Amino acid sequence: MHTELDTIDRQLLSALQDNARLTTNELAQATGLSQSPCWRRIRRLEEAGLIDGYRARLDRRKLGYGVVAFVSITIDHQNDARNTVFIDAVHAIPEVVMFHAVTGTADFLLMVVAADLDSYS
Repeated sequence: MHTELDTIDRQLLSALQDNARLTTNELAQATGLSQSPCWRRIRRLEEAGLIDGYRARLDRRKLGYGVVAFVSITIDHQNDARNTVFIDAVHAIPEVVMFHAVTGTADFLLMVVAADLDSYS
């Protein structure tokens, strides 16, 4: 299902992407709406699945992760069973913070964090 977005919807989505803790009043002021219509629009965007949650952005350095590495993985003789085993193994590694199946020369792209280069190795 495709939801039509107008300029105000896009402004709301942009503002919430930048700071999901904005109040309805702050969002209303930013878009020129009153609070009730602003709140209704946000609820409509949530119900349509365009907003699927609100998350905290973590500062990896303050958490002790000074290194970020992007790792490309290619699986020889790829099939569903091998992929499942690999995916399950990757999900068990807490340092892997993003995981994507990709096209091209690699099969998967991982974002890995570590305290330092020695920890990454």
